[in-house]
Amino acid sequence: MGDLFFEEFGQHKIAARLKKGLPPQFQEEGPDGQPPIPPEAQQQMDEMKAMLDQMSQELEQAKAALAAQTAKSQADLQIAGVKADADTAAKSADIASKERIALEQAAVDREALRSRELIAQLQIEQKNQALAIEAKLEELKMLFQAKQADKAADRQDEARLHGAIREDRHREEDRSQPEGA
Repeated sequence: MGDLFFEEFGQHKIAARLKKGLPPQFQEEGPDGQPPIPPEAQQQMDEMKAMLDQMSQELEQAKAALAAQTAKSQADLQIAGVKADADTAAKSADIASKERIALEQAAVDREALRSRELIAQLQIEQKNQALAIEAKLEELKMLFQAKQADKAADRQDEARLHGAIREDRHREEDRSQPEGA
């Protein structure tokens, strides 16, 4: 029976040695050149073969389960990687958005400051222009008053001159009139 077992699994040298140790009635060959297998040995061999087939099937099922578990683990890792990448991208986009907002706010603040400076400069220029206008008006007023004073002086001079002319006329008239007349 051992020789048949080893023969079944391809161990021909071991099977040949075991055959030599069998009693002669068991060393007969069957139609295929092999000695006939006793029914009990055949039954044991069939049982061993069935167990071997079952063990092979269980091994294949275990391999399939392991492959499925490995595939699921890899898929889970890929999903986790994609989620991590998406989270990183979202955080990067959020940071970029905040940076862009901060830059835009800084630009708005710079423009507001420049506008305030421009307004202050325009106000200073406006005050300077108002002061210049006031100074010019004061100068014109003084010139006007000076001209008025000159006209008044001219009128006084003219009046004195007319008065002097009248006096001279009266004197001449007085002189041209005879004395007793």
